[in-house]
Amino acid sequence: GATATLTAIPNQGYRFVSWSDDNTENPRTIIVTSDSTFVANFEAEQAQQYTITVLSNNDEYGTVSGGGTYEEGTDVVITAMPNGGYIFVSWSDDNTDNPRTITITSDSTFVAIFDVEQPQQYTITVLANNDEYGFVSGGGTYNEGNNATLMAMPNEGYCFTSWDDDNADNPRTITVTSDSTFIANFSAPTHIAIDTTVTKFVTIGDHTFYAGGQYSFVIPSEIGCDTIFDLNLRILDEPETYDISPNPAKSFINISSENYISYVEFYTYTGLPVMQIEVNTKQVEINVEGLVSGVYFVRLHDEDGSLTSVQRFVKE
Repeated sequence: GATATLTAIPNQGYRFVSWSDDNTENPRTIIVTSDSTFVANFEAEQAQQYTITVLSNNDEYGTVSGGGTYEEGTDVVITAMPNGGYIFVSWSDDNTDNPRTITITSDSTFVAIFDVEQPQQYTITVLANNDEYGFVSGGGTYNEGNNATLMAMPNEGYCFTSWDDDNADNPRTITVTSDSTFIANFSAPTHIAIDTTVTKFVTIGDHTFYAGGQYSFVIPSEIGCDTIFDLNLRILDEPETYDISPNPAKSFINISSENYISYVEFYTYTGLPVMQIEVNTKQVEINVEGLVSGVYFVRLHDEDGSLTSVQRFVKE
């Protein structure tokens, strides 16, 4: 009827498993009812083992290593390996070490977070040396290695000469490799006034200019900026050897001359030919309905083709 307490005390490196009757209480209390024998079963102690699971958030983005089953207290290295075009961001617990060493204390899961690799970006700044002279385009933020097209657009009356690095291409294509600034150099053209007196007309290049008006034309210069010549013509001798009537006119005009006319030419006020008619007479009626409303110069030629006279005509 007495109570007895049985205790199994394992030595270091061993552990108690059970008593010989499979009871695992330790210490164990029994009530004495007879002579009895209790054998404590001991065995060598085994280290606790834990499972480490290592995963990728996207198998297309990258792979991982280091997962497995390890004894408690073991140091284990886990690694995240991004595929081409992707980067490792962090582990699921926000740790960014890679590779990363962990000490095993429990079953644990680590997820490697991968993301798409973003290309390096740079800023291209495009400026005009004078906003009054012109404007530019092509500035902005570009991915490294991309092409950017820069354009310099002069305002009316001005011209583009070059970029600040002496490159004169316009438009200009660059490959973006760094933050860069490009300045378009605009300049004002040189104006040269020509005030001249003529008897009938003057021909410059492909254009014929007649008295009675002011004209401007452009001659490219060697420095990259145009020179504008302001031409002012005056007439001294414009003989009235023929008559145009009616003048102004909408549909038909009659031309009469003291001399024989071989053909008649119509020119715009800036000297561009628009119509030529063979007549071979001293009087002729001409249909002018096809002409655009405006001011024209009518030129008559004699029998040998020589120019005999020039007169203004207004088409309504």
